Amino acid sequence: MSLSRYSTVGSLMGNLISGRMAIEGRLPRLVHKSLYQRQLLRIRGLLKRAALFLVRHANAIIRPKLKLH
Repeated sequence: MSLSRYSTVGSLMGNLISGRMAIEGRLPRLVHKSLYQRQLLRIRGLLKRAALFLVRHANAIIRPKLKLH
């Protein structure tokens, strides 16, 4: 599976079916992000996960988009 910001490619079923079926676009990225977020929730717990979510979004607003050094 290749994950990038603008395009994503994933393969379904691996070797369970005779041929490989590849999917691309937003669906595999959405599935990967949801599975990743669920894993973080289980590992870190709800309170810490919520705090990290708020900090990440606050930093996106506060920090400049361009480094000037």
